[in-house]
Amino acid sequence: VLSGAEIADSGKILGANGDDVRIQGPQDAMRLGIATVYQNLALAENRSVAENIFLGQEPTRWGIIQRKEMDQRSAVALRSITTRDIPIDVLVENLSGGQRQAVAITRAVVDKQKKVILLDEPTAALGVQESRHVLEAITALREQGLSLVMVSHSLAHVFQISDDITVFRHGRVVAHKRVGDTTPDQIIGYITGASVAMEEFHE
Repeated sequence: VLSGAEIADSGKILGANGDDVRIQGPQDAMRLGIATVYQNLALAENRSVAENIFLGQEPTRWGIIQRKEMDQRSAVALRSITTRDIPIDVLVENLSGGQRQAVAITRAVVDKQKKVILLDEPTAALGVQESRHVLEAITALREQGLSLVMVSHSLAHVFQISDDITVFRHGRVVAHKRVGDTTPDQIIGYITGASVAMEEFHE
C-alpha cells in the first residue's frame, strides 16, 4: 500500500506533517519520497550498473541521455552506501547477489528527494558475507537520515539494524516493540502466536 502497488480500501495514511495523503499508485508514492526495493530487485540484467541505477529516470538534455553525468552520479551514489568496488559499466548479469542488491538500493536513493525506503527481504538468499555488505549499505542510509522499513524473517539482521520491530500475524499487527525492550525469543513467540496466547491468558 505504501509503495502504491496496492490501493488502501480503508484506514488513513498520514504524511510527515500529520496530513492525510492518498497513494493511488507508484508515482504518488515516489512524489511523497517513498522508494521500494522489491525482493526480486527488478533489475535489467543486460544493462550496465549505471543504466540500472537510472532506469526510467535517465538524465537528459534536448532529449539525449547524458551518459557521462549518469555514470558520475551513479558512482557517487554507490560510494555513499557501500565501500565495495562495483564498476558502473559492468552488466548486472555479471554481479553477485549482494552487488545486485546494492545496485537496487542505490537506484532507490539516487533521487535525493527520497525520505523513506521500503526493503522487502533484502538479505534473502544471500550468504553471510553478502548479507553483511547489504546490512552495511542499509546502515549507511540510516546514518544519512533516511527512514527505512525492512520486511525480514531474519531476526539476527532485524535486531542488528532496527530501532523498532512490528510483528504481523495473519494480516494483523500483534506486537510493536523497541529493540532494547524485547528479545528474539519473545519476537518468535509473537510470530508463532505463543506470546499472544500468553498475554491473553494473563488478561
